[in-house]
Amino acid sequence: MKRIILLVVILCLLLMVFAGCSNSTTARILYFWENGTHVTVEPLRSEDISLLGSKTSFSIAELSDIGASVGDIVSIRFGREVLDSFPSQITVTRWSVVERRE
Repeated sequence: MKRIILLVVILCLLLMVFAGCSNSTTARILYFWENGTHVTVEPLRSEDISLLGSKTSFSIAELSDIGASVGDIVSIRFGREVLDSFPSQITVTRWSVVERRE
């Protein structure tokens, strides 16, 4: 019984650690650059602007092609590290289109 309780506690701790290893935000695509392998976006939520700044860029070379265009709203999941530059730079692990530009 003690082993089961210990295992449950360890699993819960691991879940809490890994759940805090990434962030997500919703942003509007401003432009693509570097032959379409990078994108610059504008975060839409004020708390994300305080973390990322008014603009942030990331590589999409290793991500799946979601058919995103300038003006589309995208959801992005990124690692904890934010390079303090202008625009800020992040490493995105996943992205998807939330709303297409009309």
